[in-house]
Parts: sequence; C-alpha cells; structure tokens
Amino acid sequence: MAALLLLFGAAAGVLSTVAGLGGGMLLVLALSAAFDPRAALAMTTPALLGANLHRAWIYRSALDRRVAGIVLVGAFFGALVGSLVAVALPEAWLPWILLVVAALAVVRELGWIHWTPSPRALGPMGFATGTIAASGGMIVSPMLLASGLRGDALIATASATAMVIHVGRVLGYGAGGWIDTDTLASSALLLVGLLAGNLAGTRLRAHLGDRVTHGLTYAVLVLVAALALAGVA
Repeated sequence: MAALLLLFGAAAGVLSTVAGLGGGMLLVLALSAAFDPRAALAMTTPALLGANLHRAWIYRSALDRRVAGIVLVGAFFGALVGSLVAVALPEAWLPWILLVVAALAVVRELGWIHWTPSPRALGPMGFATGTIAASGGMIVSPMLLASGLRGDALIATASATAMVIHVGRVLGYGAGGWIDTDTLASSALLLVGLLAGNLAGTRLRAHLGDRVTHGLTYAVLVLVAALALAGVA
C-alpha cells in the first residue's frame, strides 16, 4: 500500500507540474477506487496542501500577484464553507460547471472570444471555485486559463490558489472528524511522492518547452472535462 501511495503521488506531482492541472483530481479518483471518496478526499487534502506550497515556491517568480491577490481570499473562504457542509452544490451540477469554465478557457485560447473575467469578478469566482473544490471538483486552472494566464504564471498562481483551498479543506475536514492519525500517515506517503513528482515535473517541463506544455494543459483539461461529463469526477 505504501508503494502505491508513493507511485500515485509521484504521478500526480509530475502531471500537475507539467500540465498545470489534473494531477490532484486524478489522484482523488484513483484513491476513491482503491478506498472510498471520503477517505480519498481526507488523505489527499493535507498532501496536496504541501505539494502546492512546494510548487508555488518553485515558480514563485512567475506568480501573477494581481490575480492571486483577488482569487486567494475568495477561494479560502469558499473551501472552508464547502468542506464544512461537505457538498456546496448538488453533485449533478459540478460536471456542467466544469464544462462551462473549461469551454470558456478553450474558446478564448482559440481566439473565438476575447472576454476575460474582470478583477471584480475574480473574487466571487474564487469563492465558487473553493466551494466546489471542497467537494472534489477541479476548476481552479480552467478559471485561471479563462482569465488569461498560461505557462509558469498559470503553474504558480494555480498552485497558490490550490494551496489556500486545501488549507480551508483541512480546517473543515478536521472539524468534521474526517482527518485522523491514520489519514495523516497515508497523507505523508502521498506527500513524499508528490514532492518527488514536482521536482521531476519541473525538469521535464523545462525540457519540453512552453509550446508542448501549453498543449498538454489543454489536453488534460479536455480529459478532465470528459471524465466529469462521464460521471467519473
């Protein structure tokens, strides 16, 4: 079991660092199949908090402080509220919300539309993102893509946003009794794998270049949206 947690963590770390999204969500899905959704959310949350802190530090020079400063506060309180109530919105809504935000990011990148969320809209969007993420949904990176971020700025800002979301989740899940010593032991193994994956992903990302990694970002985005619509996420 320990080897499995290390392997899953490493794979998630590589994917999130190279593509900018998807690693945490696919990690939750894999562990949900091995355990159950509640255990998967509880054990991944502290590990992903540490992993996103690590990734945000690596890419700190690329952080978009304008976007992050607005989004982080809303995302934290959204995650705290969402984790305390376990589910902030009907579960059937989550795939459609993910699809809409993902579609916005894609059509904006293709140049079909030129709208980006205004700074005033980013706060409420951050709150909604944090609330949905507390139930396992993943729309942080699609929201940031829609706002115009890409490359290292996407990695840094998404990691910082995810970090504060996981702080809110840890507080909420801890208050609800979901996190105990066994959970933390499993989470520690996941964190070791995630940190190794972050370092490996950083080297791989530099080797692949911006054009390839940006293409991978959208490929993973489409995959995640497809999984959501298929009812897996």
